[in-house]
Amino acid sequence: MNLTQFRHFVAVAEERHFSRAAEKLGIAQPPLSQSIARLETALGFKLLERTRRSVALTPAGEALLRELEPALRHLDNGLRISRLIHEGKLQSVTVGFVAVALTKALPAMIREIRELEPECKIKLQMMSTLPQEQALLEGGIDIGIIFPRPDELPGIESCTIEESRPVLAIPNGWPLAQKATVTLLDIQDQPIFMFERERRPELHAALWAEFTRQGLRPRVELEPPDTYTTLSLVAAGIGLAIIPAPSSGIEFAGVTFAPLQGLGEHLTLRLAMAWRAHSAPSLGDLTARLAQKFAV
Repeated sequence: MNLTQFRHFVAVAEERHFSRAAEKLGIAQPPLSQSIARLETALGFKLLERTRRSVALTPAGEALLRELEPALRHLDNGLRISRLIHEGKLQSVTVGFVAVALTKALPAMIREIRELEPECKIKLQMMSTLPQEQALLEGGIDIGIIFPRPDELPGIESCTIEESRPVLAIPNGWPLAQKATVTLLDIQDQPIFMFERERRPELHAALWAEFTRQGLRPRVELEPPDTYTTLSLVAAGIGLAIIPAPSSGIEFAGVTFAPLQGLGEHLTLRLAMAWRAHSAPSLGDLTARLAQKFAV
């Protein structure tokens, strides 16, 4: 008995026809019949009942087919993975991402990875920036979509892939929702949700500096942990939120988005793709091609 004979048996059992099975396997019908006959002889019992018009499985053949089909799938998958490793290709890539990347950056990156590495399995983890940086250094993720820091973290390389300006999320029923544009002066006495200080310290500081520059003091009610929590609170009519512009592409019931006028240029919001420096050649090649595609 050998593996080829078992593959021949599965092909005939699935097709229930010797000619179709032979065509599927790319061999002539007589050698296929002889292969299965030798298998049955080695086993000491029949697997197939043959007539001129049909092929049927014996009870023993049905039992063998149930076990062989998943076993051969596992074997073929193992061979495929071994071949990818031998050829220096990626088996899988784990992508970390901040929530705001869901609207644009992440879908675009997934499409590009699938085009560049069709055999590569993509795993996703939604994480804030600091845990992503740690996971990159420890090998927990391979690529991150993060809010970039002003200085490069040793061991991590990055490039900006998206730039936007903050917008204001307003509950639909509020008078501000009827205005085409809004300024910080318009909202200084309103309850405001801002980026969580621990997650976005540079942006949090920049927004406070902008209010101060304009002689205003915001009424900050909460600092929610992510954009979706923030928008849920806005939709509930609890307050306003200053959020990155890409989030305004989300259909969120009960929320109107308006541009914020009069902000300084330092309040440009950025997303970056980050990766581990000195990665394995296959991953390094992928990140280089992604950076070339998405860098702005």
